Amino acid sequence: MMQAYLAQIESKNLKIILGLLVFLVVAALHSYLIWPNVKEYRELKESHHLLQSAVSNDGNLQQDLDKISAQVKALKKSLHGDMANLPQKQFESYIVGQLQSIAWKNGIELVGVKPKKGERVDQFREILFDIDIRGNYFHIFDLFSDIGDSLGFVVIKRCVMKPGNTINDSQSLQVQVTIASYRIEA
Repeated sequence: MMQAYLAQIESKNLKIILGLLVFLVVAALHSYLIWPNVKEYRELKESHHLLQSAVSNDGNLQQDLDKISAQVKALKKSLHGDMANLPQKQFESYIVGQLQSIAWKNGIELVGVKPKKGERVDQFREILFDIDIRGNYFHIFDLFSDIGDSLGFVVIKRCVMKPGNTINDSQSLQVQVTIASYRIEA
């Protein structure tokens, strides 16, 4: 039966059909056997090249790591000041001590500081400080500037200014301020 069918097909058409079959077999072998191996070889060669360049740049890599580490420390200090790794009670004591130093530096009377817990904001814990101060307007302005420089990132949540009680000093103000500091809560 097959021979009768093949006898009916012209030799020219038979050659074309056989050529197409050979082409299909070669294409299938190439697609399923050869090409994945070539692709894997190229990926391994690229990985090898990257690893080799990383090994040759080892000295630069250490310098880059040191540079990035210094940047992270600087950012951490600008965000938290010197209080980044202090426990809660020491953190509060540190803030009170810094506020007292800043007040003395600016000629301000620090009447009182009361720490209290604030809200949780995402992964941060808000720590509030109610501060009562008395002094000259311009000295109080300098105090606020120094608080930002010394304590890192703090937010003034509330500020109430009233004229001072003293008759002799008309420029004296009584100020009640609530500042918030944020710490990452584990």
